[in-house]
Amino acid sequence: DLLSEEKSSRVCVFCARSDDNELLYGKFYANEDIAAHYYCLLFSSGLEQKGKDEEGILGFLKQDILKEYRRGSRLACSKCKHIGATVGCCNKLCKKTYHFPCGADSRMLNQFFGAFHSYCVKHQPVQNVVVKNPGAKATCTICHDDIPASPSFDVLWAPCCKKQSWFHRICMQKLALSAGYFFKCPICSNTTLFCSEMKQCGIYIPEQDASWELEPNAFQELVQRHNKCDHPSCICPKGRTHDGEGT
Repeated sequence: DLLSEEKSSRVCVFCARSDDNELLYGKFYANEDIAAHYYCLLFSSGLEQKGKDEEGILGFLKQDILKEYRRGSRLACSKCKHIGATVGCCNKLCKKTYHFPCGADSRMLNQFFGAFHSYCVKHQPVQNVVVKNPGAKATCTICHDDIPASPSFDVLWAPCCKKQSWFHRICMQKLALSAGYFFKCPICSNTTLFCSEMKQCGIYIPEQDASWELEPNAFQELVQRHNKCDHPSCICPKGRTHDGEGT
């Protein structure tokens, strides 16, 4: 439709990309004044959310977005070398800055809570786990493909399970986006320890109902009683749909 075509022709004010990829960059918001990826907004180091949720883009006001854009116009991206890099490593001694998508391509770790810290590969936290069999293979519990049984940017470990459990980062992020409030360990169903660890590892857990809860009439069949005889030779004289009182 015209709205989607107009949206696809717009580019994010921070990264200058039009990619509408919620998994990697967050939702793409475009109004009559400005367009931006949700994650580009969240992790731009000098941008504050000063408005109400319904103002600007999710509370990020136009004047503040443009002010941050001007700040970024003086910073070159450590990956693509173009200006406009508003996402910086939070290590005070590190000078690396990125466009959010460039940071994602460079395995930058972004934490979606608190001060929304970003860490370059050199300074990001690593999961504290003792690997029982170094070099061994494991299976991602979500997609069931083989993965190395050791923590890395692409491989995450669940601290809540007594048996060592490993997951692809991308599989875990897809699960979190789908589950929302119902996000939990796929193996032991732990929520507190598991969610805290995943947030530290840069998994975004949206504060929303699960995708299966949002689908209209998704469980309608559960509230409907079966009211028809399915035997090949029904002998009820009043037919297959007759419901005798008390039966």
